[in-house]
Amino acid sequence: MQVLVNGKEHDTASAATIQDLLKELGYSNGSVAVALEGEFLPKRLYATTKLEEKMDVEILMPMQGG
Repeated sequence: MQVLVNGKEHDTASAATIQDLLKELGYSNGSVAVALEGEFLPKRLYATTKLEEKMDVEILMPMQGG
């Protein structure tokens, strides 16, 4: 299946959910935010939200600074 991750095409055969995709991409610490098709996705839904072909996923990491 092919999805867009931060604007780049990504092929995945094993990721069925957002949580699976995050794990596959190395985001295992949980300190990210996800937007799906332009809408914020609550963390409690990562494990149950199914990936679909050509889905647009934005993964955002918090930044420190001032």
